[in-house]
Amino acid sequence: MALLARAFQATPGVAIRTGLYLAQAGEFGFVLLTLGADEGLVGHQWLSPVLASMVLSMLATPFIVMASGWIVMKLSANEWMLQSLRLTSIARRPSTPGRM
Repeated sequence: MALLARAFQATPGVAIRTGLYLAQAGEFGFVLLTLGADEGLVGHQWLSPVLASMVLSMLATPFIVMASGWIVMKLSANEWMLQSLRLTSIARRPSTPGRM
């Protein structure tokens, strides 16, 4: 997902966050796994390991999302500069009364 976001000109930080936020398995994955096993596309010896990895990815997601800012700062050296520029441009905007 991060590579796809980069292909659509997302900044490196946004691309990494997108990949981190969408990395977990979802409920639809359970349906696909069951259908794949029923149709013989997934061997029965693979059901338990794949199911375990799906559950672990779902359990890890909140912690990955909480640490995403730190991960992005470590992987994308210029991300802090981009955030600083965005905050500076917001702070420089003139505020108009009655508008939010």
